[in-house]
Amino acid sequence: MSLLALALAGGVLGLAYAFIRRAEPERALKYIVAGAIGLPLVCVTASILVKIIVFLIAVAVIAAILYIIYVFLAERGLEGHGFRRP
Repeated sequence: MSLLALALAGGVLGLAYAFIRRAEPERALKYIVAGAIGLPLVCVTASILVKIIVFLIAVAVIAAILYIIYVFLAERGLEGHGFRRP
């Protein structure tokens, strides 16, 4: 979703919350603005965190594969070629 659509959705959520709370107009405006700013901020932050977590998982998988290759080469008796037993 685009940030503008998220801001609109957050503003509508703030408006609904203001109706539920039967808020005064000044307080309702605060709820609407908070929703319009907060929802896109939360979504973007969550997206960044998911990307970081996926990257860390990929790094761990690559490291595990390379370690398995290292152990395999070390067990084949290649100590003289720079490989030592782990």
